[in-house]
Amino acid sequence: MLRNILLFLVVGLLPSLVWGEASGVGSFEVVGLSSGGYTVAVSSSGRLKVETQDAGAQSTVNNQTFFLCAQNIDLSASGGENGLVLIVNPSTSTKVATILSNSLTNQDSTAFIQFKFYYGALITSSGTVAEIHNANIGGTGTSSLQAYINPTFSNTGTCIDTHVLAARSSIIRPVNGLFLLQSGQTILITGNPTLGGADASIRLIWSEQ
Repeated sequence: MLRNILLFLVVGLLPSLVWGEASGVGSFEVVGLSSGGYTVAVSSSGRLKVETQDAGAQSTVNNQTFFLCAQNIDLSASGGENGLVLIVNPSTSTKVATILSNSLTNQDSTAFIQFKFYYGALITSSGTVAEIHNANIGGTGTSSLQAYINPTFSNTGTCIDTHVLAARSSIIRPVNGLFLLQSGQTILITGNPTLGGADASIRLIWSEQ
């Protein structure tokens, strides 16, 4: 209700009260609306029109959103954590990565898999280089992050998230900036299956600024 009232005031009343008398004012602040960008234009009727811009979509347009899609990752050890994916923001990076969403898939027909996310892990081997894609298909932006599949570790570090999936199941989980990855930091994703030889898939989406 408050949002509707504010929009009414901005779009309806402001032009008649301000626009005709304050032509020298080049900008103003829109107060009380949700986060994101806004564009303000004058319509053919002379009213101000305020349009929201989704922050995630704008990041994609600016070639700042990237994703990793790792499929058929083998979890050979049962009763223990297998390294699935390692995300690295190098110490030389000038970007901060905002984690937007992740999707997890248990491809096995029998086993349950517990997925865990860690930061600060002690990595003994990075694993196989994974390809990172620009979410702006055909765009020219290149990610500052690095990604690897099947890393090994001597210590998992600090757990920040966990989820258990039954056989042949998947989940898409938007986190919308709950976690930021600074330069010199890593995220390790592990999988612990109830039966060895299970396969898993992971998709991770983030923006860089």
